[in-house]
Amino acid sequence: MWSDRDLEEQYVPDHLMNHLAVEPKKNGIDYRHAISSHDNLDSHNHLLGHGGDMLTDAMLGHIGDQETMMMHTPLSPLTKEHHSQDIKLPSRKEKESLLKRYAKKLGLNDRGCYLAVGLAIIAFFFLVIIIAMAACWPTTHLRYSGSIGVCSTPACLESSANIIGAMNDSFEACSDMWSFACEGWVAKNRLPESRSKWSTLIAMEHKARTEKSRLITMFSHEPSQYDSIEWKVQHFYESCKSLEYIEADREKPLLKIVNNLGGWDVLRSFNLYNWDPHRVLRELHADFRVSAFFRVDVITDFRNPGQNIIRISPDGLGMPDKTFYHRFPNDSSIQAYQTFMKDSAQLFGSPSPEAAKFAIDIFNFEKRIAEITPDISYLNDPVKVNNKMKVKELRTMSINIPWLEVLKACYPNAQISEETEIIVVSPQYAADIAVIMSTTDRGSLNNYLVWQLVQKFMPYLSKTFTEVMDLYRKFLTGAQKPLQRWEFCADATEQFFGHLMDSLFFMEQDNDFTHDREGVVQRMFARIRDSVGHRVSVSRAYDYYSRQAAIDKLHAMSIQVGTPDILRDRKFLKIMYKDLAVQKTDFFQNIQYGMTFLRKREEHALVSPGEETRWLKNLLFKSVTYVPSANKVVIPEYLLMPPLFHPGYPMNVNLGGLGVMIAEAVVEGVAGSGSVFTAAGRILDGHETTNYTLSRVAEANSALSRPSACLLSKWSAMRLDTPDHLGKCAIDSAVTVAGVDAAFSALTESLSLEGGMLLPAMETLDPQAVFFLQYAQSHCSVSSLQQRDLDRTVNHQLLGREKLKGVLSQFVEFKHFYFCSEDSEFLCDSVL
Repeated sequence: MWSDRDLEEQYVPDHLMNHLAVEPKKNGIDYRHAISSHDNLDSHNHLLGHGGDMLTDAMLGHIGDQETMMMHTPLSPLTKEHHSQDIKLPSRKEKESLLKRYAKKLGLNDRGCYLAVGLAIIAFFFLVIIIAMAACWPTTHLRYSGSIGVCSTPACLESSANIIGAMNDSFEACSDMWSFACEGWVAKNRLPESRSKWSTLIAMEHKARTEKSRLITMFSHEPSQYDSIEWKVQHFYESCKSLEYIEADREKPLLKIVNNLGGWDVLRSFNLYNWDPHRVLRELHADFRVSAFFRVDVITDFRNPGQNIIRISPDGLGMPDKTFYHRFPNDSSIQAYQTFMKDSAQLFGSPSPEAAKFAIDIFNFEKRIAEITPDISYLNDPVKVNNKMKVKELRTMSINIPWLEVLKACYPNAQISEETEIIVVSPQYAADIAVIMSTTDRGSLNNYLVWQLVQKFMPYLSKTFTEVMDLYRKFLTGAQKPLQRWEFCADATEQFFGHLMDSLFFMEQDNDFTHDREGVVQRMFARIRDSVGHRVSVSRAYDYYSRQAAIDKLHAMSIQVGTPDILRDRKFLKIMYKDLAVQKTDFFQNIQYGMTFLRKREEHALVSPGEETRWLKNLLFKSVTYVPSANKVVIPEYLLMPPLFHPGYPMNVNLGGLGVMIAEAVVEGVAGSGSVFTAAGRILDGHETTNYTLSRVAEANSALSRPSACLLSKWSAMRLDTPDHLGKCAIDSAVTVAGVDAAFSALTESLSLEGGMLLPAMETLDPQAVFFLQYAQSHCSVSSLQQRDLDRTVNHQLLGREKLKGVLSQFVEFKHFYFCSEDSEFLCDSVL
């Protein structure tokens, strides 16, 4: 039988203790451990009754009658106090810890419990970090809603690295896109001391030239390969680098030519009465390709595209543009040019006073020529310059110039007579220049003609003479040092071996790269052509006939992607260069051979006009061009390289780079100066009377007149440049805006058909945003102040930064994909 002590020591679970009513202390008696008789009964019934829920019947059997009677007897306060001691709560020490209690419930031991607590704390910290990162994560909302993926190919990684390396995202794209796109490039590409300008395109050209020079120097020849094309180009290049021979000759090679032409008045070696100006003029043009008073070359006959024709155009100025002669006499460019002439004359042996007088006289004489030279707007109009006439008609209007003698000397195998038709760019200039020649004294005429020769051939003399030219170049362009000798030699070699060097450069590239690029460019071109065609079909700038002619031309238009197959044919190259003689060490003589070779190439095009003669020379240009006589867009070899183009780049990157250039050429063909030509290459100048369509007189750039006027107004309000300069560049600006628009439309079509690709590490930029960024980076450049002045004077296009700002102001898409304010204050209507 259990004693009271036994019952006192029994463990009462907590959930049973909840049924015990605890009352506070009343009247000095502590009732916290006392239980009313009813509650006491209920508690005992709960503990001991109900069929033995908590205690077994055996345990109840041991309880005596006394204990049973107590359950039914009312308890006095003392009894209650005594009873509270019988069923008191467990002490604090007896209670288990909260941690152990939950460990018991979860079935864990002490170590597992501590590990669970540690993991919970770590999870909490991770949760805090995730919340913080989510709050600080940059906005990644793409506005493009079509299918999209992330490109991770090597080409995409390269493209992403190029773009990210050139940009500086500390600038706002909306307010200063040029800095946003190019400041990183500028920081890495300081202006070289030997250059007055450095840009993305110049860097690509430099890289290509470096590779070409390496290929030339690596040729190895057997004795049997003497006079092969590889032998010729290598020895021409090496003769330029043979400075010991060049320094030993000094001015002797050029002075010998001067003496053979009758001497030079400034050197007092001139015989006034024995000197024949007609012979000198003839030999300068024929043997040395010196464009004294005018230029003679061969172009496609625009009225008969299957034939070529001789063209005579204004030329003969020593400074880069006619506008320089209208500047104030104290202008730095004018003073530098006069100093250059004076120093050159002194180097050849002229006394200082005579040399100074010579410089002033020649400048004033050239100023007279500049005053009669047509403006660039006239020279760029194909209809105005296409003045076909017979040689005898030209002789009649300018009798003092021996036209027939000059042309026969230039092209002796072309059977030229007075009945031969030629193109005279400006008949008025031809008549005026004859007057100037007839009213100029023989001494001044001699000084001018010989100076034209000396100025052209001085770069190929010894260092003493080239230093004078480098000083003039420094004042004119801002270049602090001359080009490195290998660069100068590469430039000189490319004048005559340009097609061969392009062929070598092409064949050295990876076959997969060159094979894939053709298909990629053709797809880009097709989409751009369709985009321009759609714009033309809905444009109000065309009438019925001009619109139909433009659409027909677009359907027939083709593109030449870099080096053509004929230039990869060794037999064709051998025939092309068979007339070019080369000596091993005589660089100056090789230059003379080169000038003679170029005349022979022109004569060959005149006598045997092949289809390739219409566009082949455009491969040597520095930009993508449109050839109206062939209705073809031509891309030079060096532009088919990163960062401008790569067959593995996403379409938006290629379209933003090379694609915009192609689109500009296409627009030029159907809306610019090329709009006056038919799809067959025939000019619409009103001379064809067989049908109404061909008899129309087309006006160049007519479709761009309205948008160019709008751009002039809007960009003047933006103060991009002076109104005069903006007006001079208006047509080019309209072509550029239309080209970017066509390329962007081609991108939109590509995204709808193929989906978009995001570049790695640039996933926050839409494909359209990357398009505009790639286009902006094609304008990255640094230049000297003198070069900026020269570019604004000579070129009829805005400088890169100003041009980019103006062009992007016309695209709400740019503002949309860069989250800019989409105001339309400076927005013109559709350009086409």
